[in-house]
Amino acid sequence: MLEDYRRAHKRAVFGTVAEINAFAIGAQMIDPYVTVYLKWFSAKDYDWKRKLAEEDVRIVSARDYLDPSDPAEPWGLYRIGDDGTAEHLAEPIWKWGRYYALMVRSIRNETWEEEAVGRRGKALNYWWGMSAGVVDVRLAPCIPYGQQVLVEGIRQSLLTGRINPFSGELQKQGGAVVHEGPERLSSEEIVRMSWLNANVVGRLPEQRELSREGLEKVEVSGVIPLDPSTLPHRGTAS
Repeated sequence: MLEDYRRAHKRAVFGTVAEINAFAIGAQMIDPYVTVYLKWFSAKDYDWKRKLAEEDVRIVSARDYLDPSDPAEPWGLYRIGDDGTAEHLAEPIWKWGRYYALMVRSIRNETWEEEAVGRRGKALNYWWGMSAGVVDVRLAPCIPYGQQVLVEGIRQSLLTGRINPFSGELQKQGGAVVHEGPERLSSEEIVRMSWLNANVVGRLPEQRELSREGLEKVEVSGVIPLDPSTLPHRGTAS
């Protein structure tokens, strides 16, 4: 049985759970028996690398970009060999130039103002992805040709809307159905997800488990409840 694994490298903020579930659902399309192990980068006093090694995890999805302060740290999707070395497999591409061009265009044609009137009192969301040319994927040369063809087929299906990870039947941990039918979840339902797909082994972190930096991020836009009276604030002793 083919198994795939993921470490959630971001904080428990809006959109992160959707990224985890999209990965898990996508892996499940290839292998219905796939298992995804979830580890939190923002947890304090926690060695996620050791935990993954103990669980014999060989395929890891880490941070989406190279860390300039530690260029030797593996990133993107990579495979851990028997000797412990990491082989880079793939990474997402963020085309910020395209994003800002779309943003400026929305301002120039005043669509942003029309949206603001319709959503008065709510934050505007400019959520552009692969179909808008803002996000893409790059495969490493080591990926076999057949798998490259498969990835390109899935990519084209995403671009044309034939495949959407958040449409059809969706099951959360425990097997309960949270969505069914051909329509996709709304953007708000996706970004505010607080449940994990059925094939994910792990859970959302609790407040006491988060590092100081993680707490600051979650306090602003987190999907887990926090007790304000116990939060560390800048300028105060921890």
